[in-house]
Amino acid sequence: MPPAYLTAEHPWDLLDWHEAVDALREGHRQGQPRSADIHLHGEHGDLFSRASGIDGVGYGLKAESLFGGNPARGLPTSQCVMLVFAPDDGRLRAMVDSRVITALKTASDSVLAAGYLAAPGSSHLLVVGAGVMAGHLARAYSALFPGLQRISVWSRRAEAAQTLAASLAGVPAEVVAVQGPAGGGRAGRHHLHGDDVDRAADSWGLAEGGGACRSGGRVHPVHA
Repeated sequence: MPPAYLTAEHPWDLLDWHEAVDALREGHRQGQPRSADIHLHGEHGDLFSRASGIDGVGYGLKAESLFGGNPARGLPTSQCVMLVFAPDDGRLRAMVDSRVITALKTASDSVLAAGYLAAPGSSHLLVVGAGVMAGHLARAYSALFPGLQRISVWSRRAEAAQTLAASLAGVPAEVVAVQGPAGGGRAGRHHLHGDDVDRAADSWGLAEGGGACRSGGRVHPVHA
């Protein structure tokens, strides 16, 4: 049987968030994996690779090229793939575009932690930002938290929040683009500080008096 090849355009309805979170949880229970890195520096770019494995679970090799001049050629600076090998005979099981790995692992990590830390009966998810990961996070939380009734999306660019909210029309919860004070509209600002989160939470009805997040509320910063 030939190895599977999952691209970033792979149908996401074939991937199960429950299975992804369960696999991640089991991976954490297995302990620290063995790993080794290689970095090759070239004239026009660099190649990075990391091999990692857990006995009885499997082995993986992630390889990434970074070529700073690629945007001028209409190509992405980074191109990356992960190879997955079987634990018993070393057969190549899958080739996975790293963007799929980033989306699955980042969102699953967040949801896995929220399963332990979020208040029971949580019903409102606020997504601050409308970048690449925002949609994956919203879908993952919607799948693992069936009690979610509302997903609010905020972005410094209101049109980006509206576009993301529209793309999430298929999730069970009500999805709305919201406005708030976070970021203050200042050009060039790239970080959302704690006091911004508190003011935003207060504005969006997620805080108690004094700007502190309500008891049981959880803030999970994600950089991707």
